[in-house]
Amino acid sequence: MTTPRPLVIFIDEIDALSNQVLLSVLHQIRDGYGGRPHAFPWSLALVGVRDVQDYKVASGGSERLNTSSPFHIQAESLTLANFTAEEVTTRYEQHTTETGQVFTP
Repeated sequence: MTTPRPLVIFIDEIDALSNQVLLSVLHQIRDGYGGRPHAFPWSLALVGVRDVQDYKVASGGSERLNTSSPFHIQAESLTLANFTAEEVTTRYEQHTTETGQVFTP
């Protein structure tokens, strides 16, 4: 598949994976990174409750993933707090202004 625009992928609940499954996904991401931007997404966001780097420690595992780090390609890690009702309303209003799609209260 080809696309005229850069592809951005969000993988939600990445922290639900554990042990060898998590390692497999992270290794596949690392292996594909070298093909950017033609054979790999332009950007990839791993979304979860915890930072993936801290997952093993937080779940009672070792501080290392028992492999060379698949994370040295990480550009940024951030924590997003819960939105307030006012912030949600503001975001919906911004979306309506930009797209014309109306959200009712």
